[in-house]
Amino acid sequence: MTLIEVLIASVILFISISAISYVSKAMMLNEMRLSRAAEHAFVFEYIQDEVSYRFEYEKQREGEYRFAGSTYFWQVEVLSEKPVMSELVVDGEGSAANGTMILYSTSVFSQLSPSPKKIAEFKSVYWREQ
Repeated sequence: MTLIEVLIASVILFISISAISYVSKAMMLNEMRLSRAAEHAFVFEYIQDEVSYRFEYEKQREGEYRFAGSTYFWQVEVLSEKPVMSELVVDGEGSAANGTMILYSTSVFSQLSPSPKKIAEFKSVYWREQ
């Protein structure tokens, strides 16, 4: 083989190795992204339940949740509070407010310092009886 044939063969080999390494790198990155998204989706189901309980019954506005060695932080912001009216007419009189509907938003962070990194936000509503 001449020197030119060797150079052309090495260029073809380099191009094919580059293409294969690019495909494998993209595959690994997509797999990591999918794994992280699946873990977050799984964790958020539990975080929603935890936040609902802590906010509605214990009146906490922030907290943390630990799962599989990771710590997630959450904060609740009340967006709206409206009285609920249910009208009950007995013998021609009466209407009574029997609770408050509270709409709140929860932000979930993967870290708080040096700067907060928000990874999810969800809204929920509940009825607080008086």
